[in-house]
Amino acid sequence: MENETYSYLLGQYLGDGHINKMNRTYKLRIFNDVKYVKLNDFIFKKLKEAFPKNKINSCFYQNHIITYVYSNKIPKLFPQHGKGLKNSRDVRLLKWQYDLLNYKYLFAGLLHSDGCIYIDRGYKMCIFSNTSNDILNLFTECCDKLNLRYTITKNHVNIRRRKEVSWISENIGDKKIIKLP
Repeated sequence: MENETYSYLLGQYLGDGHINKMNRTYKLRIFNDVKYVKLNDFIFKKLKEAFPKNKINSCFYQNHIITYVYSNKIPKLFPQHGKGLKNSRDVRLLKWQYDLLNYKYLFAGLLHSDGCIYIDRGYKMCIFSNTSNDILNLFTECCDKLNLRYTITKNHVNIRRRKEVSWISENIGDKKIIKLP
C-alpha cells in the first residue's frame, strides 16, 4: 500500500471511521454524508487501493453512505482502534506509522472527515473540529509540517490566512471537490 493511501485512510478513520471486531475478521467502516459524491467515490477508491483483494462495499443509512471493508489486516494497520469513543482513549501514532506518514494526505483525510472550508464575511476559511486532544494534536502537527498557520479554540483548529486557505483549496480541496492526485 502506498504511503499516500495509508495516510489518507488513517485520517478518515481517525475522523469518521469505526472498526468492529466480527466473528472471524474485522470491519472498517467510514461514514460520510451522501451529498459528497466525489468524496465518497474517492474513499471507495482509496480503500480499494489499500485492500486490492477484498471487496469494498457501500450502504446507505439515513443521510450517510457507509463505505466498508472486511480484513484481518485492519487492527495491524490501525492500532488506535479500541473500545469506546476515540476521545476517551489513546489515539497517538506509533513510530512505524510516523515513518511512512505523508502529512499532506493525512491532513486531507482529517480535513475531509472532521473539517471544512467555508466562507465567512466574504473570505474563505478552514476549520477542523474534534473532541480528541490526540487527534487535534495530530492535525496541528500536519499544519506545522505543511507550514499552515492556525489558531486553536477549544475543540477547533482554525486556518484563516488567505494564502494558507488558498493553498488548501488548490491542493487538498474540500468535501465537494477533491484535488489530491
